[in-house]
Amino acid sequence: MDHNDILDFLKSSKLIAIQKDYEFSYIFNKGTNNEYVSQHAFIYCYAIELSESEAVEVFVEIKKHKRTAKKLDTFEKWKPFKKTDKTAFYNLYVGETENLTARTRSHVKGFRGCGGIRLNELPELITKKNVHFAAIQVRNNSEERKTIEKELNSISQSLLKTTSISSDIVKELLE
Repeated sequence: MDHNDILDFLKSSKLIAIQKDYEFSYIFNKGTNNEYVSQHAFIYCYAIELSESEAVEVFVEIKKHKRTAKKLDTFEKWKPFKKTDKTAFYNLYVGETENLTARTRSHVKGFRGCGGIRLNELPELITKKNVHFAAIQVRNNSEERKTIEKELNSISQSLLKTTSISSDIVKELLE
């Protein structure tokens, strides 16, 4: 997957006021050394490249685990943001944040009281694939960023919903 594909998807919002592109790659299976903390805000996307049959399998598996976004009740609503001859690039999650490092950590592992997509808990069907990440730094205010996030989800709906780790689960993990 070319990270420019994800960046192009993020830039498709007409409202976005781009500060800088961050074309680094976060690949779930391999980890990352790319951390960035800024006083500026970011729009970001986790994406995965799949064939149509793989996408159907992933959708069914995520739905079975009750991790799909509320608006995605059928596979047909999970549209890719880019297609190639054999595969397509699917939006796992689009979000916005002012602290990219903390937010990516919450999406990878989850923190108590902080919602995230918890990539580390996704079924092997997804984790055996590379989950890609790209972000762009923006000058938009919080309200505008929420509008951009909604606009991007209207183009290609996020598959995953965020969930929080409850204090009971944290206690269980610590025992």
